[in-house]
Amino acid sequence: MIKFILFALMLALGISHASPNHFYAGWSDGQAELSGYALQQPRYGQMRHGQAVLIYVTEPFSHRRKVKVDRYDPADPDHFVALKLNFIRRFQTGVYDYAIMTSLFADPRQSMRTVKQTFSSQEWCGQVYEELIFDTEDVKVDTRSYFEGESQRATLKANRAMSVDGLWLAARGLTTGGPNGVTLARDMIGSSIIRRLKHLPPRVFAAQPRWLGPVSTMKTRAGEFKIKTLTFTRQDQVQCQLNVELAKPHRIIGWHCTDGERATLLGSTRLAYWTHARLGDETLLKDLGLAPMAPKTPELSPIK
Repeated sequence: MIKFILFALMLALGISHASPNHFYAGWSDGQAELSGYALQQPRYGQMRHGQAVLIYVTEPFSHRRKVKVDRYDPADPDHFVALKLNFIRRFQTGVYDYAIMTSLFADPRQSMRTVKQTFSSQEWCGQVYEELIFDTEDVKVDTRSYFEGESQRATLKANRAMSVDGLWLAARGLTTGGPNGVTLARDMIGSSIIRRLKHLPPRVFAAQPRWLGPVSTMKTRAGEFKIKTLTFTRQDQVQCQLNVELAKPHRIIGWHCTDGERATLLGSTRLAYWTHARLGDETLLKDLGLAPMAPKTPELSPIK
């Protein structure tokens, strides 16, 4: 139903090449964009190898309540169709592993401005959860941690701010015709994962994102791509580069930082993944260049 409503609105309003309407025309197919990456993640003084997955999908959202709505009403001014990014990282540290997920909800009508961000990290010592609510003039941060002294609530004064994590949404330029049309603010809120791994407080700092001038070529297992490169500074002052596909669909081809963090695209597809939860559907991971994280669990034999 949402798909047909969006197309009706686009026909009534007209579609330009760089606009939210143009974005909805390409993202109202009832599928998600899934991309798998080979991940290199520094932790505890050593380089860890794992995988990352970027999951982009549209869904109806409430501006006021900051939740997904079950019954979308295009006539309700509180409702809009958000672009959600679920950013998943998995990597091993010795006998145990890290499972880290960041979710961002952006408004395509406001140049992919983030309206909500959540973060969770699980490993064998414990877990951390964080929520950021973005209002016009400030950002409310609520952190709950198993580490003493890290659970807190804070309000950051920042006019229409975004977080560094939001670059994986905004830099694609999905409502501006690609990365060439993207302009980003100098100051940002530090990335949730970096604050978690480095035990840093939430704050606004000078991330100074800027595009490098020339277009370059990048080869990965997924193919060869013309890219634009965005440089930025993390809250811990590490320098990073984010590589964005110049042609449609303007995917993230990879990123790397001076501390050794690195990810490169292995594969990508569009898929209604929530309809593929049966035994055997894990074979679809090959389209992302990934394999199941764990081998098949053997069936238990009855005790004799």
